[in-house]
Amino acid sequence: MAYTLDSYPDPATPIGKLLNSILTAQRPPSIKYRLLSNVFNALPQASPLRPKTFLLILNLASKNDELDVLHLHKAEVDKWLEEWDITVEERAQFCKEIADALFKASQPAKAYPYLILRAQILPSNSPNANSSVMDALISGLRLSSIYNFEPIIGLQNINLVREHPLFKLLKIFLRSGMKEWQEWVATNEAELTSCGLDRTSVEKKIRLVTLTELATANIGKTITYAEIASTIQVTEAEVENWVIQAIRAKLIVGKLDQTTRTFAVVRSTTRQFTPGDWEALDDRLEKWKATLVDILSVVSAARKKATGPTGAAGITPVAAS
Repeated sequence: MAYTLDSYPDPATPIGKLLNSILTAQRPPSIKYRLLSNVFNALPQASPLRPKTFLLILNLASKNDELDVLHLHKAEVDKWLEEWDITVEERAQFCKEIADALFKASQPAKAYPYLILRAQILPSNSPNANSSVMDALISGLRLSSIYNFEPIIGLQNINLVREHPLFKLLKIFLRSGMKEWQEWVATNEAELTSCGLDRTSVEKKIRLVTLTELATANIGKTITYAEIASTIQVTEAEVENWVIQAIRAKLIVGKLDQTTRTFAVVRSTTRQFTPGDWEALDDRLEKWKATLVDILSVVSAARKKATGPTGAAGITPVAAS
């Protein structure tokens, strides 16, 4: 009797043997990738054997420092997790396996979204819920490219770590500044070390988000070097360097003026979008709308004046002789 992969009484045994044969074969990794991928693609979409097969491919690529050959995309992983007939814990573990492999490959920025996804997947009664939130939080604090912590504060299980000192640090990133940071680090510096966080790196990020907050409150205006220096607790001689770093991090957009020693703010990101930010945005949009109406009115008046009574621009009626 012939069977297909989805109708075989117990496909795990023969497929497990097949996968093991591929892995132990004396063949180049490129051939193993192709054979394992063929098995993965041949399995039914909901099959619990698909994640197991993919993890074998992932581990093989990780072992050979060839993770990029997988062309891994989070959107595709999201789709798989919806399709696969596996438990919540298995889904979360799958995300962790991917994150671990990316960390091993020195790609922490790519690993971070999978840590967030893992923390989103696990219910509050999971034995791994607390650690999943802490892993995501620590990773976000450590990464030099992460300044937006709304995905973490928005986790359904964030309350599980509310009493942890790093939760208070998270709130500083979201709402406070250098003064609160100095107070926190004075009593919690050991916590940074125990979590593998570098004080200098964390302080740099807080200084940049504090500068961003100042810029957000002054969009369309200029800020003096003295005000910036006071807010982020640096000397005026260091202000330009910090503004340039914030611009390079795509946190703010503007123009430095060395003559007037000011920074003109054009755009700025927002640390946490609050109801007050929505009101400020609505206010700015209304002002822009009013400005555009005024401009259109001026343009319309100028056009009528230029057109003249004949309706043809620049043509003056000639009297009959």
